[in-house]
Amino acid sequence: MNKHEYRLTWLFLLYGVIAVGGLSFGLPYVIERFTETNATLYSKNSLTLPQQIILAVAISHAFIVFCAGIYSYIKKTALNNFSLVATIILLIIFPIGTTIGVYYLWYRSNNLKLNQM
Repeated sequence: MNKHEYRLTWLFLLYGVIAVGGLSFGLPYVIERFTETNATLYSKNSLTLPQQIILAVAISHAFIVFCAGIYSYIKKTALNNFSLVATIILLIIFPIGTTIGVYYLWYRSNNLKLNQM
């Protein structure tokens, strides 16, 4: 494992752990705020479809990034698939996710160029 793979492994793991931990503690608060807003505006105590989609994306991105770090750590072949999906998701999350995503894409493009030579 070269230094870039080592850094990316720990960046994915660290970001995934922080995101999962943050969601574990913050998700009940967010759901409660969404429900209060819906009760005030629409007189219903449930989440709307866009709110459910936002929460599902938030939860799934944390687990995908964490799994990318684990697969990178144990050097599985599914690493590139998970890492690419995680990177695309991280590019949307500004600013920390974007820097990690750009770093992975830079490393992957340089690594592909070296393998083709």
